[in-house]
Amino acid sequence: MKKIVVLAIIFLGVATVVLYAKGWTHVITARFDDWAVEKSMRACSQTDAAKREQCLNRAIRRATAWYGVEAALGGVGTVFAQDQASGQLCHDLTHAIGQEAYRTYARGGRFPISPKTAYCSYGFFHGVSEALVAATGDVREVRKFCDYVLQESDLKGPDPEYQCYHGLGHGTVNPHDQALWGDPVAIAMPAIALCRQVAQTPNQLESCGTGIFAGMAIFFKQGDYGLSIKRNDPFWFCREVPSDFREVCFSEFHSVATVAADGDWRRAVSYIEAIPEDAYATAAMRTKGIDLLQFMQGRDDYREGLAQCRSVQTRLQQACIQDFVRQIWQDSKPGEEFDNMFRFCSSSQVTPEERVPCWKHAFGYLRMYEVGEQGSVCSRLTDPEYQKACDEHVALSN
Repeated sequence: MKKIVVLAIIFLGVATVVLYAKGWTHVITARFDDWAVEKSMRACSQTDAAKREQCLNRAIRRATAWYGVEAALGGVGTVFAQDQASGQLCHDLTHAIGQEAYRTYARGGRFPISPKTAYCSYGFFHGVSEALVAATGDVREVRKFCDYVLQESDLKGPDPEYQCYHGLGHGTVNPHDQALWGDPVAIAMPAIALCRQVAQTPNQLESCGTGIFAGMAIFFKQGDYGLSIKRNDPFWFCREVPSDFREVCFSEFHSVATVAADGDWRRAVSYIEAIPEDAYATAAMRTKGIDLLQFMQGRDDYREGLAQCRSVQTRLQQACIQDFVRQIWQDSKPGEEFDNMFRFCSSSQVTPEERVPCWKHAFGYLRMYEVGEQGSVCSRLTDPEYQKACDEHVALSN
């Protein structure tokens, strides 16, 4: 009997060591792959820009085939982390990784959908969508890929579907045709056409649109592709796009207004206040971005930030409060988002009129959680009235 016990202990010990070693083998292999990709990219040290780009393109395609999508994206992220001037080259390389990833996907292969797929203005998604449509001529295949993203995703954000469609819009808007440069509407239209073809729901179309105009805003701010900001009217471009994309354009161009105002929050808001259409002005205000560190005197002292919201036009004040909620979500540590938003909305510093839109916007972030977890988030509310409202929101949303 003792012999059997001793043998069992030895067996368990050996099994534990083997399993432990396997776990470390995976980590070591992943680190080696990352190092190998980075090394192959840094070997492209040509002084001629065109030759270096050709070398990097070959290296990244080879690396994707040998070491996989995740390692290739990691290598690009590492090499270009400190090189802001190479944004287009970085996008082009992640674009190439997306094309290679499609070939893996088309053969029935699998790869992780991690936060790295958002690197370099979502070039990965641009490459995948371009390769999909070129290979099949069927935008339904792009939808299937987004279904795949939902299954495999490790993305952090409102939801993986949003990330996929946002990524497709963001990635596709980068113009590879120099004939389009200098004409922002011409640059945006191919991506708008793709979004219309691929999206099946209003949410998918909006998500795709946010990607397009987030990308366009970057082009204007950085002076890319022959575009520049009109300081007397930073939103002019949004009035020129098709009507079904105007609202989402205004919501993404708040950052362009900030640059036009040289970073002055109140001056930037004046551009929004000059927008005559309530829907467009509200969309811009809801994403304007209050600098909480600038306007908060303490952890739970919201008075200065609220005073800023109350200083804007009456029609925009609720949207400003909702933006305050968004900023609290964005600036919170992981796991503390809802507690911080709930504490803000229930603060005595928030008036009863402000509290309703505050809670409503906070409840919208419940989509971050699986359906089964949403009820437990609501249960953390101490106010019975808003706990009931939270439960009702969950019931209506699912």
